[in-house]
Amino acid sequence: MPLIGHMDPAFIEIVNEVAELLREMYGTENRLTMPISATGSAGMETIIVNPFEPGDKALFCVNGLFGERMTDVAARVGAEVTRVDAPWEEAVDPAQVTETIAKDKYKVRSSRTLSRDY
Repeated sequence: MPLIGHMDPAFIEIVNEVAELLREMYGTENRLTMPISATGSAGMETIIVNPFEPGDKALFCVNGLFGERMTDVAARVGAEVTRVDAPWEEAVDPAQVTETIAKDKYKVRSSRTLSRDY
């Protein structure tokens, strides 16, 4: 298969097809759904940088390196970060998460909802 550039109609067709499959997989009709060719860390950064704004309250469960990275990224965006910590590689206690959620309102995002404040 020959190499194609990012402006080639064939490339755009492939990206559009992948985006449609992603919308189907995630149960959304959002036309801005798109594949991102990047590392897992870049994808994680994308899901934090885009929805959070300075002053938003963000709650993160931290039990390893990726939780640490998420809190760092959210803090750099200006979010007010609250952590529920557990020893590395151990499960975060769901009761502790529930207790923390009950104390404040946090911006929550997921693949199934646009936004929701708790």
